[in-house]
Amino acid sequence: MAAGSYGDIAVVLSDEDLRPAVQPLLNYLNTPVTFVITEENPYSIDIFGPDKMKISQGYKNIFFVLRWEDGGPVGKKVSRLLSKETLGRLRDGQGGFIQMNNPFARYQFSLIFTAHDRNSIASVMRRNREKIAEQLEKSIRERIQRRFRHTGLHENLMTRYWQKFEFFLEIPQEYRENQVLPEGFQGIEWTRNAPTRGISLAWRDVENIPAALQDQDWLLAWRQEMGHAMHNEEIVDVGLTWREIEFAGQPCVQLSGSWASLVIDGGGPFFSFFIGDTKRGRLYCLDILVFAPGMEKMPFMREMRAIAETFSLQRPHP
Repeated sequence: MAAGSYGDIAVVLSDEDLRPAVQPLLNYLNTPVTFVITEENPYSIDIFGPDKMKISQGYKNIFFVLRWEDGGPVGKKVSRLLSKETLGRLRDGQGGFIQMNNPFARYQFSLIFTAHDRNSIASVMRRNREKIAEQLEKSIRERIQRRFRHTGLHENLMTRYWQKFEFFLEIPQEYRENQVLPEGFQGIEWTRNAPTRGISLAWRDVENIPAALQDQDWLLAWRQEMGHAMHNEEIVDVGLTWREIEFAGQPCVQLSGSWASLVIDGGGPFFSFFIGDTKRGRLYCLDILVFAPGMEKMPFMREMRAIAETFSLQRPHP
């Protein structure tokens, strides 16, 4: 299995003079994310020249950047990885990229960028940067989910939730059921320690779901109620961010910000995802948060986001 974090990227260049062509894409991918008041880069990126290529083969994510005329060890390695058909298509074109899973180890993802000159490589990356970011994020999410399925899920809990509450969510063995309907509040929480992190799901019946999803004050008040009922916390009023996204394959309103505990001197970041179920007339709030003083939050939020995105209103298997 590939070592390190899912946020580690090795960039392998067929020649060191390709660095200027690659850097704009890396800057785009690594736009800092603010957790409470601290900025973190989404990825840890190491760049290797052709003489250091072997080091890259243990990373979770590998970008090969090949100018055909350079040849060398990177050219040989890419030629071995690709089929003759794919190799010919890329060589004949003006530049392009493809993705490959598990080139050297399990749970590994690779993107291979090729062109005949540096400007063409830069152009490929510039034109496709949003697609590249999406493919990378999707692959990381799917690999985390696949890894948890391999180590085991709480299938008995998942079956019970479907039968009783009609939602589906993959619960890894590493997490435990911490709360169910605390004092009548419609919600469930799953937690994991070292550091403390939690995934919560709350729901309530709503007559007009589209209107509720557009009412930020109402959604925030509900999230505040959830914080009091399940976490003994307050939502910090400043720094809240709203977005409309696709989540778990359906439209979603996302709220991000920070929380502060009412019982200890501490707090941290949270993300809430509001999803409507028009069939049942129900609104869901899926929430992830972490308490990890002095530690980077991104790896833990990334893990919980991957778990949360298994949420479904249709059970995917009997």
